Amino acid sequence: MPQLKLSDSILNRQELASLDVLVSPIWIWDLDQNQVWWANAAALTLWGVKSIAKRPEGTWSNPFDENSSGIELDLEQLEQGTTVVKQWTFQADGEPVSIRCACSGIRIESGRMGVLVEGMTEVMKRHDWELWRSNEVLKQATVMISLYKADGTMVMQNPVAKRCYGEGNREKNAWKERFVQSSDGEQALACLEKGNVFYHETQMQTLQGVRWHAVEIRNAKDPVTGDRAILVNEKDITELKEAAVQLQQRDRLLEGVALATYALLTAPNLSEAISKALAELGNAAGVDRAYLVENYQSLTEEHLMRICWEWVGEGITSSKEKPEFQTLSYEENLPGWYETLCAGKAIGLRVKDLSDNERRLLEAQGIQSILIMPIAIEGRFWGFIGFNDCHHQRQWSETEESILKAAAGSIGGAIARHQAESKLATLNAQLEAIVEERTAKLKAANDRLRAEISEKAKIEEKLRHNAFHDALTELPNRTLFMQELRQEWERGKQNPNYLFAVLFLDLDRFKVINDSLGHGVGDRLLIEIAERLRKTLAVRPHSFRRNEHAIARLGGDEFAILLKDIRALRTARRVAERIHACLTRPFAIEGQEVFTSVSIGIALSSRGYERPEDLLRDADIVMYRAKALGRSRHEVFDTAMHDRVVRLLKLENDLRRAFSEGEKRSTNPRFYLSPTPDSQNNESAEELGIQTPSLPFNSVKKPSAFTLHYQPIVCLKTGRIEGFEALLRWEHPELGLVPPGEFISIAEETGLIAPLGQWVLREACQQLRIWQDQFPQLLPLTVAVNLSGRQFSRVDLISQVDRILAETGIEGSMLKLEITESAIVDNPELATEMLLQLKQRKINLCMDDFGTGYSSLSYLHQFPLDTLKIDRSFVNRIGVEGENSEIVMTIVSLAHDLGMEVIAEGVETSAQLEKLQQLGCAMAQGYLFSPPVDSEQATQLLIQEGKLVTKLVTLDRPTG
Repeated sequence: MPQLKLSDSILNRQELASLDVLVSPIWIWDLDQNQVWWANAAALTLWGVKSIAKRPEGTWSNPFDENSSGIELDLEQLEQGTTVVKQWTFQADGEPVSIRCACSGIRIESGRMGVLVEGMTEVMKRHDWELWRSNEVLKQATVMISLYKADGTMVMQNPVAKRCYGEGNREKNAWKERFVQSSDGEQALACLEKGNVFYHETQMQTLQGVRWHAVEIRNAKDPVTGDRAILVNEKDITELKEAAVQLQQRDRLLEGVALATYALLTAPNLSEAISKALAELGNAAGVDRAYLVENYQSLTEEHLMRICWEWVGEGITSSKEKPEFQTLSYEENLPGWYETLCAGKAIGLRVKDLSDNERRLLEAQGIQSILIMPIAIEGRFWGFIGFNDCHHQRQWSETEESILKAAAGSIGGAIARHQAESKLATLNAQLEAIVEERTAKLKAANDRLRAEISEKAKIEEKLRHNAFHDALTELPNRTLFMQELRQEWERGKQNPNYLFAVLFLDLDRFKVINDSLGHGVGDRLLIEIAERLRKTLAVRPHSFRRNEHAIARLGGDEFAILLKDIRALRTARRVAERIHACLTRPFAIEGQEVFTSVSIGIALSSRGYERPEDLLRDADIVMYRAKALGRSRHEVFDTAMHDRVVRLLKLENDLRRAFSEGEKRSTNPRFYLSPTPDSQNNESAEELGIQTPSLPFNSVKKPSAFTLHYQPIVCLKTGRIEGFEALLRWEHPELGLVPPGEFISIAEETGLIAPLGQWVLREACQQLRIWQDQFPQLLPLTVAVNLSGRQFSRVDLISQVDRILAETGIEGSMLKLEITESAIVDNPELATEMLLQLKQRKINLCMDDFGTGYSSLSYLHQFPLDTLKIDRSFVNRIGVEGENSEIVMTIVSLAHDLGMEVIAEGVETSAQLEKLQQLGCAMAQGYLFSPPVDSEQATQLLIQEGKLVTKLVTLDRPTG
């Protein structure tokens, strides 16, 4: 058996775990052992087993057996990295099953040779076995699944759905009545008619009460009759909905407490401070009334309450001015409340759960739920802050009570401070009159004042700490980090031999963790990462120290490390390697293992930075370089990288300037005429029978740094120019002609690709209109324009195309739009809808560079495409011995089977042209015919088309 010439990388089963999510059956055949080495979940389901070990012996066929026909050719193709298509047969449920598979050579454990096999077509099997599999899947599903006939009558529902709803409704339209509201009924039916999935989140009445469900409704087949059916999948998302609401309420409440605290600290007097604080807290808590009640004793020592401050929402009656609420007795009206509040406990409950006397008192004010937080001053019960909800029977959560408890403490502090200030003022007034007599009292008052000042100093220190530290990880924040970096930079300026480094860390795929496991897990992960970084660098928490390395969280999932007084670059590299190693171990968070890694950028102070901020900037830049090279690695910033960044930045600025200047020169799109043949041509336009019409628009070309070049597309049967592909060019004032590969990606990132692409489409259609009027004998003549992925995803693309076709007078059938595979496959449903709208306008749709992107044959037949373009990389490798001819032949055959035309790009030799003609390729373009030329030269090609193209294309044409 020959040795496969494959990559040195060896696959292991852990790396293949991600393939379990695919619906295609995939397995790996061990050529040395003649057995299956690994299989994904879809393959195991296909075979009806739970693992490879459960597969009975003798049920496999080996298409790569040494006695098989053509085995040496197959192995030779696998050795060269070519995909081989084979028919694979195996036993399923006692019967032979055959499936068409794509096979690729790989290496597996111990360096052995293997074949990666992917099923490409549906497996043909007995009807009753397929039905058994379908039922088994339904029984084992953890989501709710229901199947309905086309008229809405229920066929079946799985056990999970029965537990949710009980026995289903067997009447017509049952699925529509259960899962779709009346307002969404037409939308759901329209969606199913198009073959799409109707998805929505709605509240459902279940046996467990009203629950939130995520519902998917799609077309299916009845497994028994084969008739059209409706399949409904449901998932209970009630907990997710409730958690989102609780998180939003918590954040709003925290913000309200912060604003209330700010009001208490900054308002000029106590009354204004508490009024503002109550308003902030009432709005944040979403209640109808917030008030402050002071406790006092009557002459009979009865505990009474009076409302001192109150805030009420819109439409709520105030209780503060009512006399009965200024002398309300605890014992008579709210027995037991005084003792509870004195013990420092909150009271939060629904009014309907209270005793009759309590309920009557509160219901008379329209209160349905109430929360009471005690306020203590100097360790004694002073009163309470209350929150009333007059519209809902609200159940207060522990989080809400905890947050509002902190607010009550802040209000108590403000009252205590006010009392202390009032008391101090009284003492000072008395001391002025009787200084000698009140010396002892003055000293006591001063002692209390010093204690309050000390407490205030602690609060200010806490605020100062919060201003310079990250609230989540307790690491220093960006502000404090930049202060420390500036100090190190100053030390470096004073001592040229002093070396330090900045490491910029960014977690890899942190957004996936947040989206899949929740922000709570994400926050916990950040805390754990901060702790590991501290331990790895032996850094003490909270603050920076002069001779200690510094760690900071800059925000989100970004961290920065300042390595002080290092000897060489290798020190920074060793630190980066230690960080990678410490983060390799999994994190145990909320009972599950979470894995992550970081990309690290390193910038050294030895480059002579003029500003400390530039080190952090360059470390950030090179961190993205590390991500681009594969993540979980570190890179060092160098001069060449800086030059590349500066050049790209300058190129971006020049691109913006060029586009801006072009817009200023002409805000209205204008047509212009291509020139008539030059003086070197003996034949004039009139002699050639070419008409130059008088067009109803301006014939002056718009001055701009951007121009269009046109490459002819030639029919390989007639040798005629069928049309042109319009290609954008940028004439840079300093760099000359900038290749599209350098500035198109910048235009994509900056958003300029949308207006620039619109200009290209209009300009190309204008030129086509001119050629159609000049050369009526060459009709139909077309123009092809490339659409970027960003253009294709714009909602106004159709309106733009309609407007340009109307302005230029071009029929849709004369326009070809070339779209890349990635733009279509990224969002197939949206792409299909957009392509269908373009097809309604008779626009020719072409998939550009076919074979270099996703190349998913399962997707290709779904899209209404007219043309496939074979990428130049395949055409260029068509050699004398037919290298790559099989791929080109496959693409041509596939296109013909799907009713598509084929255009070959990059044709440069006569041998390539001859091979393409033999393979049945309809059209081609490339330097063999003509390079991309400006509109004047393209006009000359049309004038000379009968002579120039005939010489280059040798075809068998009928005589006479």
